[in-house]
Amino acid sequence: MLEKLLNNIEKIDASSVRFRKGMDEIIQDVSEVLLGWGHLSAAERKVFDGHLSRETGAKLLAISCRFAEKALDTQNTDFVDLAVLSHIAEGFRSDYRENYRYLVVADHAARRLGYSLQDSFAKSQNVASERTSSRMMDFFARDPDLNQLSVFGLAEKQTPDGVHISAV
Repeated sequence: MLEKLLNNIEKIDASSVRFRKGMDEIIQDVSEVLLGWGHLSAAERKVFDGHLSRETGAKLLAISCRFAEKALDTQNTDFVDLAVLSHIAEGFRSDYRENYRYLVVADHAARRLGYSLQDSFAKSQNVASERTSSRMMDFFARDPDLNQLSVFGLAEKQTPDGVHISAV
């Protein structure tokens, strides 16, 4: 399974997440990677983590936003869970504020669906690193007013293609 996930990471690395065209295929690939990653042993996750570049991590964060939008489009909280799993797999490798910028989008989707981002995290917390768990708990402890889209200059927009969260 690890080999297949590493091959999918290579596909993701070669993909652009900047444009929405073709995003469904990327979402499918990332979903498979994240769901498989959650079932790896600790040793296998360590090997996997060694293959995640900073650029791949940034793509996982961007895709977490697409998962949140998909959750709103489909009214399916499973996509919120995938958004959270994106952050767990990325592991807060860079500046945690980047994660928070994307977590507010997942939190927005969760709240709109009557779901709790903290409950979503609890489902997968067992595979999170200590650093990730700590940063996620810090996020949940923040003043909820700081976790609004508008604080990050973002807004939800309904388009013919579905929900888009983008800069105001």
